[in-house]
Amino acid sequence: MGSTTVVSSAALVVDADTVILGGWLAFSGDEIVGCGAPGELEGRFEGATRWDLSDLILLPAFVNAHTHLCFSHLRHRVPFRDTFTAWLIEVGATALSDSDDAFAAATREGAAECMRTGTAAVGDATPRWGTWGTLDESGLGGVLFLEVFGFGGAGSENTVGQLERELPELAAKRLAIGISPHAPYTADAQTYRDCAAFARANDMRLMTHLAETAEEVELLQHGHGPLADFFNLRAAPLGASWQPPGMSPIAYAASLGVLGPTTLIAHANYVSSEDIGMMADAGAHVAFCPRSHAFFRHPRHPVEEFLNAAINVALGTDSLASNDSLSMLEEMRDLRQRHPAIQPHVALRMATENGAKALGIESRYGTLAPGKSASFVAIRPAGKAQVTRETAMGAALEGEAEIEASLIAGKRMPADEET
Repeated sequence: MGSTTVVSSAALVVDADTVILGGWLAFSGDEIVGCGAPGELEGRFEGATRWDLSDLILLPAFVNAHTHLCFSHLRHRVPFRDTFTAWLIEVGATALSDSDDAFAAATREGAAECMRTGTAAVGDATPRWGTWGTLDESGLGGVLFLEVFGFGGAGSENTVGQLERELPELAAKRLAIGISPHAPYTADAQTYRDCAAFARANDMRLMTHLAETAEEVELLQHGHGPLADFFNLRAAPLGASWQPPGMSPIAYAASLGVLGPTTLIAHANYVSSEDIGMMADAGAHVAFCPRSHAFFRHPRHPVEEFLNAAINVALGTDSLASNDSLSMLEEMRDLRQRHPAIQPHVALRMATENGAKALGIESRYGTLAPGKSASFVAIRPAGKAQVTRETAMGAALEGEAEIEASLIAGKRMPADEET
């Protein structure tokens, strides 16, 4: 397994419910081999290398449940001006002009930023399946969701059939593969059914953008609005090949057999109480992206209602096309600012354990325990107040607290930098 390193701390946050003052953690390679209180270290790991972080708070490394790293080169390139549809068209036009090499470089850059800011695993969605190797080599764990498209009989390179042919090669890699029928405005009912069946048959996670915009709700309930206008300009107009189901996006997905305990819904911004009940009954997970939510000027997100309904809500950053950074620490801070009723330990759980559960990788990520990935974030709390069990998580999430170091998959990362 290699040499062992023992890390000291001011406070070791094992998980969202457990803080050990003066706690230590030992790792070898990419595996935690021990952790505990100061008195439990005596006589163990003799000859181990020591890493003194005794003035810092150690948290589990973050899990970014929803992002698109291949769009990392779009940071600040496409502002949101009017409608989601107009923004989507501009993003598409901008991205389509870029080469495969540009997307690979963007994925590499985004993965590096994730790790530098303390993220160890991601739920990354990409329409550019060729970025697989770049992400697999980055050191990040998690699930790569390959986006599938198909609407009104229009052809697409990204199909379930293509994924079925390529899966044996992809499955041999380090990262898990998931499937993502992109959204109700880019994947029709049969595409959704095929993706759901394929995910079940291959024990894969399924992610989809759902209830993301008011324009999507208008499309599904009434068949008109900006998204309908957009599709009627394409080769396969909606009018002859598609009729609106006349229901909410969540109810629509449920009717197609998409919702379930291995389904991750990205965003879920526009939902009713009936929708929330369906999601809870199905055991579906939600990825909430607070800063991207604000970028699009959506009304208040129902995250608190989801939590009250015992829905597993994870945090994500979405892509840099709609966010300033890939920092999950900043995502938690934004969440707390906009939803002050959500306590620090709940915010931390959403950025760690809940994300790991949503992606099905909780055996390796989300908490600090023997056998899990050697991945943590070391944060210097703001001010000079003494850290206690009760204040450790809150101190780590304060706006002036800084990431001093992070360990991702057993490798030390440089401190956070301005991007």
